[in-house]
Amino acid sequence: MAVRLPRLEKELTEAKSLLANARETANSEKDGLVSSLEARNKQIAELEQNYSDISSQLTSSQTEIRELRAKLDTQKEDLLLRYFMYGGGVAGAGLLFGLILPHIIPRRKKSPNGWA
Repeated sequence: MAVRLPRLEKELTEAKSLLANARETANSEKDGLVSSLEARNKQIAELEQNYSDISSQLTSSQTEIRELRAKLDTQKEDLLLRYFMYGGGVAGAGLLFGLILPHIIPRRKKSPNGWA
């Protein structure tokens, strides 16, 4: 067994070189995957931050919309009340003039023969 076979030694060196190449390839692929994973994790963190920012903006916008709708409703009610007040004022003034003016304006007396 002390005799070495040159063909086996050659195959052994080729196998060792192929193994070294495979290890280098695996290491480079692993490094690429690790860097890609880090980049993806960073991107996920940025997207989560953007999501939380947009979510808070949505909440504040919805609150503002509710407040503006409530303000608009109160303005509509105030306008309707104002119209009722104007209408009531006109009706009251008409009633007042209708009751008072006939007593203030003198009436013509009828002539005895029935012709005016």
